[in-house]
Amino acid sequence: MFGPRMQLDLPRRRSSFALIAPTLLMATVGLSLIPRTSRAVDVTWNFDGATPLSASIGVGSITYRDVLGTGWGPTTTAFGLQTALGLPAFPDGGSGGVMGFPATNPNQGYQVNHGGAAADAYTMIWDYLSPAASDGKWRNLYQSDLTNSNDGEFFIANSLSGGIGISGQYQGSIVPNAWNRIAVTRQSNGTMNKFINGALVGTQSATDARWTLDPSFYLFTDEDNETAPGYVSSFRYVDSALPSEQVRLLGNVNSAGATVAGPTIPDPSPEPPAPTPPLFGRTQIMGHRAGGTLAPENTLAAVAKGFEVGIDLIEIDLHLTSDGHAVVLHDDTVDRTTNGTGPVSSKTLAQVKALDAGSWFSPQYAGEKVPTLTELLQYVDGRARILLDVKVASNQAFRNAVNSAIVASGASLDDIWVWPASSQYTSDPRFGNAEIQLLTSIPSNLSDANLQALKASGVAGLSVGDGSITQEAINAFHRNGMWVDVYTVNSPARMEQLIAMGVDSIETDRPDLMADIIYAGDADNDFDVDGADYLSWQRQGNFAANLAAWKKTFGHQQGSLPAGAVPFASAVPEPTAAILAACGAFAIVMLRRSLS
Repeated sequence: MFGPRMQLDLPRRRSSFALIAPTLLMATVGLSLIPRTSRAVDVTWNFDGATPLSASIGVGSITYRDVLGTGWGPTTTAFGLQTALGLPAFPDGGSGGVMGFPATNPNQGYQVNHGGAAADAYTMIWDYLSPAASDGKWRNLYQSDLTNSNDGEFFIANSLSGGIGISGQYQGSIVPNAWNRIAVTRQSNGTMNKFINGALVGTQSATDARWTLDPSFYLFTDEDNETAPGYVSSFRYVDSALPSEQVRLLGNVNSAGATVAGPTIPDPSPEPPAPTPPLFGRTQIMGHRAGGTLAPENTLAAVAKGFEVGIDLIEIDLHLTSDGHAVVLHDDTVDRTTNGTGPVSSKTLAQVKALDAGSWFSPQYAGEKVPTLTELLQYVDGRARILLDVKVASNQAFRNAVNSAIVASGASLDDIWVWPASSQYTSDPRFGNAEIQLLTSIPSNLSDANLQALKASGVAGLSVGDGSITQEAINAFHRNGMWVDVYTVNSPARMEQLIAMGVDSIETDRPDLMADIIYAGDADNDFDVDGADYLSWQRQGNFAANLAAWKKTFGHQQGSLPAGAVPFASAVPEPTAAILAACGAFAIVMLRRSLS
């Protein structure tokens, strides 16, 4: 893309304070007051001078990854002032060097050698520009696997002005043809914070060992070509997680490099918009793999256990047998959840039915079978909406199998959602035009016009992983009458947060824990917290904790109480009630004695 490497002998950027614009004075003073984490390595490359791949601050180098020895690096990487490369001015108005890099293949990339040790806590900062031609493409920023045989660790998403992150959790917006200061900090406990131009745009979990860095790693390469051309004017690596306030104060891109604050330092993120209530009154419980971890996953026993604790919706996984039947199973093979081995796709329905799908979980479930989709739909019998998580690549045989199961079971199409990765499923009438497609990521355009267009095309709502959901997205979907589901959440504290945000459903492996939250105060155990529960509370001993749970779930609306109930403002909670009752009984006894 960039042609031969530009042989410009660029002057090194000086670190003298006299060269920093006066407008940065307060920012620089502010940075000096921030307690700094002790660290051994803090290296910055500004890509200028006679050796632009040598570190500008600290000791380190960047070299070309060239597995095949093609010499691609010097011939396709460009170095020069941003003006010479035809790029927009830096936000501070200064001038500085830039490295232009191409889309790389798995045998290519840029290897960072910072001279330090392995690190499980670190900070990386890129002063980065994405050209318009790269917008909407996956762009990996760093790769920890030195064999480059696994997915990269941190991406710009493949959407217009896409966000930054990994594992489906992308926040913020990288505007094309503009300089953006991208920063990521990874703490030793696995917490990853993501920043754009100083603003914290998202936090996610990065606990896997893949995010622990060796003394060397790659930039701008990926194992399956998820890269695109771009420009970087400065790259900084620190072997500790900088405090979020310190990253915030670094602000936007500065021509002097990633150690210097930009001219505009953003204020802390504003308060999120007020939540909107769920579409159907309360957040609903969705059993992940039918019943979560309460019974063998994806079995009728799991469905039964889910109903026992009060689930509203059921998520199941579908595969296709070799003779064309849709069966409920998560993995590509039967190894983990049955006593058999081998791919599901290589077995007939009879062979799958011969397997024990329960003993791996507990002896009490010995003999539990892998259900067909038809059997599961018949068992549910309209008691819950079912989300079909399609695990098979789009093909006609699978579509036929699902359609046949829906017809044979007599299931209502209103009770079925299909959640496949491929849009081919959602456009095929063989699914009976069920209410199919929950989007798997938040659209970059949340305008009413765009969401109404999606709704008209058959999109019913959104189902995204925890960590990527935002209040803005929830409110936009609710404003347009569209569902919002979040998966997979097992922490009661996080469930409480999402319920407060107004999501319509939470997919969980622990529906029992979520039921404790949703049905708190359900004194008559009918899975519906309503005014009738207040009557039951009055009849069952008047425990204050039970009243508090009912009030929290149902609210303080006395007009909703059934006839005959004593308003809770005049009801006396235990233990006071017990004391007064005892006093009353004593008074009655004394009165009777006096009369006799």
